[in-house]
Amino acid sequence: MFTINNLVNFVYGVSISVGLAVGYSFNSLENLQAHKLLNLTGLLYDIISVSILSYAILAPREIQYHIAHKLSLFIIVFSGVFPAALTGGYIMAFMIVNIGAEDANSLFDSNSFNAIKYYLYVYVAVTIIPITWLFGSLVFEPVAGVSYTPEKRLKILGVVFLLIGFVLQIFGSFFDIYTDA
Repeated sequence: MFTINNLVNFVYGVSISVGLAVGYSFNSLENLQAHKLLNLTGLLYDIISVSILSYAILAPREIQYHIAHKLSLFIIVFSGVFPAALTGGYIMAFMIVNIGAEDANSLFDSNSFNAIKYYLYVYVAVTIIPITWLFGSLVFEPVAGVSYTPEKRLKILGVVFLLIGFVLQIFGSFFDIYTDA
């Protein structure tokens, strides 16, 4: 039987799996740079928001309801879980590659780990406040019997994600300008 708990567990599983896989693959990059990660993440948020604001608004009302409830659940959980899983995947890959190496402490001195660390700081700072607000607001689900229409929920969700994407790209641009990379 399909329940909301199954959906939430599925979303956590996907978020952790994707984060671990991406973090693991980033370990092979010698010159990983935080500003490129921020710009890429900002563009992904922008693509999601433009899709929500253009396609989902035109969809029938039943589909809007499901998108407003289930897609927002996925994106909110993914935004909170993914950065931790990405960092965990990166550290796990580093440990696997360097098993038995005397230089295992070099993880914390590597440029790539510093890029992951700065990316994580900015990502959490830029996304946690709006994501927390979305999770407890009428945008995510009805609160105390009060609800927005699915169309209004999608518009707010799209605008918040568009703003998150822009802010991540702006931070990425400033990192790019002020680093010697």
